[in-house]
Amino acid sequence: MSRLIGPNFIVKSIVLAIIGLSLTIMPWKLVSSSAPNQPGVTFDFFRIVENPTSEKSDHLQSVKINERGRSFVIYTDRKPSFSILDSEIISITIEREETRGLKGDYVYKAAFSISKAQKKMLDDFASANGQYRFDFRFGNKRLGRVEFVGRFGGVSETKNEFATFLEPTDSTTLKEIFAPIKNKVIWK
Repeated sequence: MSRLIGPNFIVKSIVLAIIGLSLTIMPWKLVSSSAPNQPGVTFDFFRIVENPTSEKSDHLQSVKINERGRSFVIYTDRKPSFSILDSEIISITIEREETRGLKGDYVYKAAFSISKAQKKMLDDFASANGQYRFDFRFGNKRLGRVEFVGRFGGVSETKNEFATFLEPTDSTTLKEIFAPIKNKVIWK
C-alpha cells in the first residue's frame, strides 16, 4: 500500500488538485480568452477600380461621390485592402487649410499619429500599392480618395504619422464622423 502512495503519486495529486482548483475558481478567464475579440471601428482603404468592366462585378461596389457641385460614381472592391483599428490610432490632428488659387475655399487636413508597428505595416502596404488609388473610410463614413505618393519606410523616418486631405469640408460633419474617437482628435 505504501508503494501506491509514494512521492510521485502525491506530487501528481497536488498538481491535479491545483489545476482543478484553478478551473473552478477562474472559469471566466478561459471563456474570455477563447472568445473572439470585439472588433473596433476601423480606418479602411478600399482599392478604386479604374476599369470596372474588366473585373468581376460581384467583387465591386459603387460609391456615389458629390464633389464641388458635381456628382459621379466610382467603383471599389467590397473588402478593404488595408485596415487600421481605431486602437492603433494615437491621435488625429485636424486643421483647416485654404486651397491654392481659390480665395475663401478651404479643405481639412488630417495627420494620423499611429503605433510604430502599424506605421511599418502601412509603409509596406503603401510601397506595394503606389500605383493604385483608394477610397478612405472610417467605419461606414467616407473620408476621401487617397493615392500613396512618395517614399515609405526607411531608417530616416522618425514619425509614426501619415496625413491626407479630407473630402468633407464641413467641421460639423467631420465632428460627427470622428465622434466615436473624439478623445483622440485634436482640432487646430
